[in-house]
Amino acid sequence: GTIKGRVLSKAGQPITDARIQARTTGGDARAKMDWAQDTSQADGSYELRSLKPSAYKLEVETQKAVAPRDGFTVDAPASGVVTKDLVLEDGGTIKGIVVDEQGKPVDDVTVDARPLTDRFWWSRDPIKSAQDGTFLIEGVRAGEYRVLARRGWGDELRKPGTNDDAEQGEKAKVEVGKTVEVKLVVESQSGVI
Repeated sequence: GTIKGRVLSKAGQPITDARIQARTTGGDARAKMDWAQDTSQADGSYELRSLKPSAYKLEVETQKAVAPRDGFTVDAPASGVVTKDLVLEDGGTIKGIVVDEQGKPVDDVTVDARPLTDRFWWSRDPIKSAQDGTFLIEGVRAGEYRVLARRGWGDELRKPGTNDDAEQGEKAKVEVGKTVEVKLVVESQSGVI
């Protein structure tokens, strides 16, 4: 069978380039898990083909809106098409700048927003600071976050005068439809190889 539809914002706008991943849920534990994926088109449309008749959990990844934590559950037919529009919630935005202790912009570092209380961690394409040190993280679920800058996977950039044990980054409270501003001051990277 086929599941198709559109990925839409709460306001009904199509969301392009969202990744839709579907996998079977429930059923016989020994049954082979089935999965499919697609990327939404300019009009928000997606299509998952050649699915076996089963319940599927659809998860949507995009930086433009917030998908439900538990995804969407859709029953795929043995043959034919089921149409299911995936309507996402609005999120908030974290806007900021990364500078060193002299106030110089720090470019090309990865900026993460990690939920403080929520263990739910979503994967997204890395956000990098621009040449002028600025960054923008859109489609963030409402809640409290710690915003951090890092070079590599584990290489968090420190606030000036702190050691590895200090809590790095800045706290930010994200609200739906609003932009919160964050300034990350990190130790100067000059002279480091």
